[in-house]
Amino acid sequence: MIDEGRIVEVGPHEELLARNATYAALYRMQFGESAEAAGRPA
Repeated sequence: MIDEGRIVEVGPHEELLARNATYAALYRMQFGESAEAAGRPA
């Protein structure tokens, strides 16, 4: 995950979501809270 030109998070989709940081926030803004529960592919 890059934020303002800096690498801020690295890892597979599941780990990035579990950290509940920048990647997870952006993912949830785009797909909503229920996307992961519904089994949406990464």
